[in-house]
Amino acid sequence: MKIRVTVALVACVVSFGFVAANAQTRESIALGPQWSGREITDDVWRIYNEEYHDVAILVYADRRTGIPFAEAFEQTKQERAKLDKCPALANAETKPEYELFAAAMAALKKIDDDPANDVPENSLPIIGYETVDSVANPRCALIARELAGGTMLYTVVIHMKGEVIENFYRIPEKSRDLMKLLNERATAALAKDSAATSENEPIECVGTVMYDDWVMSWSPKLGTLYVRNPEFLNAGAVGDQKVRFGVTVRTKFDSKGQPIETTNNIYIAARDGDNDYVPKKEFLMVDGRVVQRWGAGFEQWAGPTAEAMSALDTGKTAEMGTQELGGIRFTLKNFDLLLPLLNTNQQIAALTDKLGKCAE
Repeated sequence: MKIRVTVALVACVVSFGFVAANAQTRESIALGPQWSGREITDDVWRIYNEEYHDVAILVYADRRTGIPFAEAFEQTKQERAKLDKCPALANAETKPEYELFAAAMAALKKIDDDPANDVPENSLPIIGYETVDSVANPRCALIARELAGGTMLYTVVIHMKGEVIENFYRIPEKSRDLMKLLNERATAALAKDSAATSENEPIECVGTVMYDDWVMSWSPKLGTLYVRNPEFLNAGAVGDQKVRFGVTVRTKFDSKGQPIETTNNIYIAARDGDNDYVPKKEFLMVDGRVVQRWGAGFEQWAGPTAEAMSALDTGKTAEMGTQELGGIRFTLKNFDLLLPLLNTNQQIAALTDKLGKCAE
């Protein structure tokens, strides 16, 4: 780990007064009632809550590249166990956090009781890791997420007096919220840098670009355009759940590399605590008019109709009705421009992959 990061930790742990004095000009980030984050240095942030006077909650950016996420996490776990005098952390179980939509889809496939549908957990995309020195009596913990343009963002949680952290369960969610925000900023910065590069630069096989209302992401297999800031009409039904909602695009090619079929789908995935699931779609409404309804069972997997896609292209505001989460309203500004762009990016990525130019 970088020397400057280690030094920063020692300074934060030994004397918060010095850090606080130097952090007055740094950004403060609201994380909900009674929770806030503050930038300490360019690569270190602290999470505050009045109820946790003796607990240090520090977020670090590991900007190294070329280090596998899992390997970096295990290295950091060993280092933090020594630095923070938490020896049990070194051998504590590492729990992976799987990509929300992929985990939910895998869980749905298992419902059919068909062994062929079982998807081994180790084949699902991992977006984070977490470990704690004691599940029953936590004194220190390590939580990490991948970092765009680097290796990872990780949160160190330490009780300064060596005591059990009361209500520890509240901390990981706030840590993930801050790391998500920091990762979104890193992604936006990378997208800005990418847009400024020369047209002669080779096109990447994967990419993510953020817009005011949308996030566009593509790979050789699939492109997604998901809503960045959805409005939940029944906020009470959503609570602390995390939701992702959007449209996918996928193109099939013939043996000569000519596109023969492009398909769209509407997907939605949610997480309630540690449980991933796919909410049931009920209807899609555009500018106050219902353009598609979904039934039960297999009908849930029906793709958008031509009428629904046309309405999305020309409409201003849409609402997705779901059984578990109620209505999800979102603006359609720039949808008609971004979906064709996503389609183009996904096709280029797929063809580039066929040429063997994409990394495995």
